[in-house]
Amino acid sequence: MDSAENQPARTLPSRVWCSPTVWIFAVVLLAALLFVVVLATQERVPSHAGRSAELWLRDIFGPQRLASANPGATQREAIDAFRHMGTNGISFLVEALGRDDTFWNRLALKLHPKLPAVLKQQLPEPIRADTRKGAASLVLRNISDPQPEKTFQRLVEMLGSSNTITRERAWSLVPGYSTRYRTLNIEPYEPHFRQALGDTNYWIRVRAIITLRDAGLAGSEMIPALRPALTSGDPILSNSVQSVIRQLEKLPPREL
Repeated sequence: MDSAENQPARTLPSRVWCSPTVWIFAVVLLAALLFVVVLATQERVPSHAGRSAELWLRDIFGPQRLASANPGATQREAIDAFRHMGTNGISFLVEALGRDDTFWNRLALKLHPKLPAVLKQQLPEPIRADTRKGAASLVLRNISDPQPEKTFQRLVEMLGSSNTITRERAWSLVPGYSTRYRTLNIEPYEPHFRQALGDTNYWIRVRAIITLRDAGLAGSEMIPALRPALTSGDPILSNSVQSVIRQLEKLPPREL
């Protein structure tokens, strides 16, 4: 037998892996990967005052707002920036409502905390999709929509989302749109709203009925859909449900 076969396989000395050069290379490689991840998740988005809509949206609930000396002013400035972006900004916000965490975003969320402070300052900290949804819905409630019909249709499409947060955020906007923009025709969407009376989220049921009530499309037959919420253990929800039930009791059943 060849004596070479009896020799153990050569491995790199452990001190090589502890070398500062190796660690610096690993950090640089990690930063480069995160940079690619961030670029991969970025889309062509509108901008205002030299900043993208994505960066402005981060000022609503993101790390930049928390680090600000005046978080309220930072948030108001971000909302005003979206007012200047017009329909392009609104389209971006609606898209953010329906966007879930991707593989790349989850990877960026894991990698960013491991970077040195210098690199963290160069790369924006990723934010979770649920945080983005909440920020987008807040902005949409506080700006005027030049094309409410288009936005409303997209919101209705989200009402059937399998993502509970997406449904909840869309429903947080639908009642306001139906009352703020009187030109909207709610009746064609009645089947979508009635379908929500069986949603596992009781707040969604309440908002669906409020939307139908304000459009003159509600009736007392909807009361059974609200009764389970009275025993939810949430006093705020229970009070809201009791108020809506009292209003429905004054209405005749609506025949479809």
